[in-house]
Amino acid sequence: MGVGTVDALLNGRLPVLNWYKASFTAAAAGSWFSPMYVNGLPGPGTAPSAGVNGTAVSNGRSGTLAAPTAVAGRECYLNAVDMSGVANVAQAVLIDRMWENSGLSVTSTALQSIPAPVALPARDANKSTLGVGVEIGIEITATLGSAAPILAFLTYTDSDGTPLVSAWAVQIPTAAPIGTFLPFGLAAGDYGIRVPTAFQLASSLVSGSLSLVMYRRLGRAIPLTAPSVPGGYGPADGGGPVADGCAPQFLYLASGTAGGITSGSAQFVQA
Repeated sequence: MGVGTVDALLNGRLPVLNWYKASFTAAAAGSWFSPMYVNGLPGPGTAPSAGVNGTAVSNGRSGTLAAPTAVAGRECYLNAVDMSGVANVAQAVLIDRMWENSGLSVTSTALQSIPAPVALPARDANKSTLGVGVEIGIEITATLGSAAPILAFLTYTDSDGTPLVSAWAVQIPTAAPIGTFLPFGLAAGDYGIRVPTAFQLASSLVSGSLSLVMYRRLGRAIPLTAPSVPGGYGPADGGGPVADGCAPQFLYLASGTAGGITSGSAQFVQA
């Protein structure tokens, strides 16, 4: 059920959740960056520690915004989002961080099985655990060594239940800094991932650490057309109902390596 009237939308607005992050270092222009580990508001999150089979992420995870819990008989929606950056941020997107793992080797070139992946929480586009609209990426949780750019490979079960699907390989940059985020492209025709099943590196990354993160976009991307000029959107672009337990955070698309201070906000509505 959607929001029935403008009055319902206005009357159901919840307090604004503010976001502020200090300057950061991105891998390169055109790369994605997760400010999970950057000082600010909310404070820096801890690195994942659940092991290779991962864990579901829920509201209250360090480094994410405090999303609301739905009231009985009402749905929660994303009402409005805004963002601005001082330098080298081309766009931002608000995501629901749904699943994360740890313990993958950065030096092994063997196939690293994820033998019993923990299921997603029931927060996909249909509020189920099937993975409709869910994406996956590599998040660098400790700066990598100085190896040449290296390909990484992933297999997964898609949202239709098809096993051992191969994602498009991603290239991990040399000495990628903490927070570098590398989304995998899903196979042609797929529109979501249910669980990852294996991960592999073409050669050693020398040192550092990384995690896999599954997430769902909560609305369209916010273009930041000029330094300190904010972008944003309203309820028509919010991506539908937001499930209980949502763990929102922003991802940034960098336009240079020296990322400046960023600030923004998100507001939810219950109607």
